[in-house]
Amino acid sequence: MFLYVIAAFVASLILVRAMITLGPMLGFIDLPDERRIHTRPIPRAGGFGIWLAFAAVILTGIYHTGVFSGGLLDAKWLQGFLCASAFLIVIGLIDDRFGMPATVKLGGQIIAAASLFFFRGVNTGTLLGHEIPMLLDLAIWVVWTVAIINAFNLIDGMDGLCAGLGLIATVFLSVICFTSGKVGDGWVMLIMAATLAGFLRYNFHPAKIFLGDTGSMFIGLFVASSASVSVGERTGSAVILIPLLVAGIPLFDVILAVWRRTARRFLAHMGEGNTTKIFGADKDHLHHRLLSFGLSQRKVATLLYCVAVGISLIVLLPSFFDGRALGLTVGAFGVCGLIGFRYIAPIELRASGDVLHLALKRPPKARLIFLAFFCFDALAILVSFALAQVIVTKGNWEWLSQPDTLAFSGITLACGMIGTKLARAHSRHWGRASVRDYLSLAVWFLISMQFAFTIFTLVKHDIAWGSINLLLLTGMFSVALMIGARSISVILRESIIDSQHRRLGSSIGIRDRVMLYGAGDLGELFISHLRTTCPAQLAEMRIVGFIDDHPNLKGRVLNGFQVHGAIDALPQLKERFNLKGIIITSTRLDPDKADRLNQLCEELDLQIYRWRPNLQLIQLSEMAHEQEAVASIYS
Repeated sequence: MFLYVIAAFVASLILVRAMITLGPMLGFIDLPDERRIHTRPIPRAGGFGIWLAFAAVILTGIYHTGVFSGGLLDAKWLQGFLCASAFLIVIGLIDDRFGMPATVKLGGQIIAAASLFFFRGVNTGTLLGHEIPMLLDLAIWVVWTVAIINAFNLIDGMDGLCAGLGLIATVFLSVICFTSGKVGDGWVMLIMAATLAGFLRYNFHPAKIFLGDTGSMFIGLFVASSASVSVGERTGSAVILIPLLVAGIPLFDVILAVWRRTARRFLAHMGEGNTTKIFGADKDHLHHRLLSFGLSQRKVATLLYCVAVGISLIVLLPSFFDGRALGLTVGAFGVCGLIGFRYIAPIELRASGDVLHLALKRPPKARLIFLAFFCFDALAILVSFALAQVIVTKGNWEWLSQPDTLAFSGITLACGMIGTKLARAHSRHWGRASVRDYLSLAVWFLISMQFAFTIFTLVKHDIAWGSINLLLLTGMFSVALMIGARSISVILRESIIDSQHRRLGSSIGIRDRVMLYGAGDLGELFISHLRTTCPAQLAEMRIVGFIDDHPNLKGRVLNGFQVHGAIDALPQLKERFNLKGIIITSTRLDPDKADRLNQLCEELDLQIYRWRPNLQLIQLSEMAHEQEAVASIYS
């Protein structure tokens, strides 16, 4: 079998090298444009070359030596895979040569996935050991396969990235197969890995040939189908962990892309920004963001390779060790989630916050928002009641069959909705809510739970005092859900904009770190201004703190930004933060201090900016016409 792996590598080298010559003759050329990062025309026929190499080796093994007879990826499955992949290859070649609508390409992916479903060669109709209808099994298979195909298709935007991640996935899948006794399946994985390795010889930066949609979709189809058939049905945890193993980075990137483009489509419908296609293209993929930090394509590819290997090792821990390793896996992914939220997803979070913010403040949508909040609050109360029941009964589900459950849940729902009405939870402008508004909602709702307990005792005299715990937990969970739903837009919008201005990273993408002069009322107003808007000029700056001449303010924190001292501390602050400028927020500046500030900024080569809010107070009674007065205020 090792000879087949070597043969796959050699065949890939030969055929891909041939495609470098034949591709331009056949019109398979990827021309540079504004959304691509390469600067010269490059052939994109590599996908057809690796498919030919893989098919040649597999067919030789099937028809001449019969080596692919054991395992789940046997000769029958391989023949079905080659037929389904051949159909997908034709779709990809047409798209690479002439272009194709995204919906047509998606339809071709669905047909290829569905046809392969019937060639799997394994028992169908099971999920986590439970029987399910075949149609549901087919739907799950198609959604999974199409998702992985598009994940690899979207990540293919940089030299060596898609093929390299596919190589890492197939190698780790082969390890799982070998260690679980599926030796034949492991060799099939290694043959695919060798084919990708031969292609990477010409695709790593600077690339001589690209995969094209033909190659990226072929890789995605193989990874999705082979992982599902060979290792995806081992345990319940595999259903969650295997997708992270086979396509962790591509899946994460496609989730961010769909999230980002969906939010931007909603913004376009609300009159903000341009329309974006869900299956369109942009330059906010993971590799584009890393390139914006000044990293080369080689460094970005290597970094993402290392991340993929790290994710794969974390996923494999529960497979080779006892249950304690699963806790390490969950903890590791929790840390990855926090890092992703802080450094990777700000663009998506900000777009989502803008959508929610605009939706909440639009007057024509007031009734719709009222209905949405009303329905959400009712659902939150019922879900919280059920969760509280599970906790109080310690996981015993017998409470569902008790006759009093329906009555008690109805009483809880009715009292809870009355509490939200008294708190004006459906009529407040939550886009401008204060802490007092959220506290009012929490207090009124908890009071309503107290009245619910009173009604419980009137309905049933022998009610257990444990119902206090039940209603207390219901109140806590409901308040958390209600406040979370109402505050998420403000939290997303302000936290992302605020983090953009306080980040102190040392990456090349950060140009100007500036200090604010004046920690008074206007300084606080300036910070609030940053949290609600992000002008183009300020977007290029990073606020690192305040300076103020008042001696009692040094060391204090104003809205999260520290006061570092007076004007005389500028030389030390310049060296410490690598400052590029000073923004003056104070309206009154002593002439001596102004001269001193100008002198220091000139010596330290610091740019001076002046920010002043455009506020006007006009007495309307003194104006000749009231309409002109209103126009003056809003001009």
